Amino acid sequence: MRFESLNEFLTLVKRRSFTKAAGELYISQSSLSAHIGALEKDLGFDLIDHSASSLSLTAAGVEFLGYAQKLLTLYAEAQEQCANRARELPPLRIQAMAASSEVCQALMRFEGCPFVFVDLDFETSAFDALEKGIIDLGICSGYAYLPTLSEQIESRGIVHVEAGYGEMSLCMARSHPLAARGQLTRKDLKGQTVVINSGAHFDDWRQVVTHLLGEDLDLEFCMIPANSRSNFALADFGTMIHVCGSQLLQESFARRDDVVIFDSLDGERLLCAEGMAYLASNAQAGRLAEALAAACRSTSAAMA
Repeated sequence: MRFESLNEFLTLVKRRSFTKAAGELYISQSSLSAHIGALEKDLGFDLIDHSASSLSLTAAGVEFLGYAQKLLTLYAEAQEQCANRARELPPLRIQAMAASSEVCQALMRFEGCPFVFVDLDFETSAFDALEKGIIDLGICSGYAYLPTLSEQIESRGIVHVEAGYGEMSLCMARSHPLAARGQLTRKDLKGQTVVINSGAHFDDWRQVVTHLLGEDLDLEFCMIPANSRSNFALADFGTMIHVCGSQLLQESFARRDDVVIFDSLDGERLLCAEGMAYLASNAQAGRLAEALAAACRSTSAAMA
């Protein structure tokens, strides 16, 4: 059944004449008669009393008229609502992050921009995911203090914005010589080996950790890919230490009594600059990133 047939039936009933209805519909009278006949055949009953001298509906036709009006009204509403939805911007795909992060908290307070979270594995960096079209907005470290990395990102058509600070922690096996100490100092980390569980992030994260802890510590770095959060949660660090976001470490090792987590260094919290990244060509992502970054910088001002 075509919706045009329902409209033709309603027009015929309103005009009470095949001739007048055909004229309003801009079709021939014979075409209108054929369409009504086809509609009756589809339904399996007559709508028009063909034995009457003037246009008259059958009892079934009278009842069907009410349903036809409802169907056409519902169809018009569906067209309008769906057309409005089609004109809306698609939801932004944002790299999944810890629910407690400043960016996520700011995002939850933000209205007017639909979004969905996308999980990335350990071997896909935010920048690679942006270039591959996997995400529209990536979460990463702040790189304003690393001009070489900033230039590399910019050369890929990616815009990076600073977004305040995030809390970092260090963890190690309980068997590590430093694990028994109540507090760690920078001097304790002299010459230590830091494990990085991703090849995709190795070079960038090495520079971030070096800047965070200090270039004078002569840190060594070892890459042991974990590939997933589940593998990371089962990691054996041996004599190495790991530096990562506090939330991820707490979620991964909270139930492991063989891992020790340090939330401070020299008695102070470890704070790492955070940022967001998007393709320069994506204006929608850019507007959201700038708004979120401003909110995060304001919230993180006290932390810094």
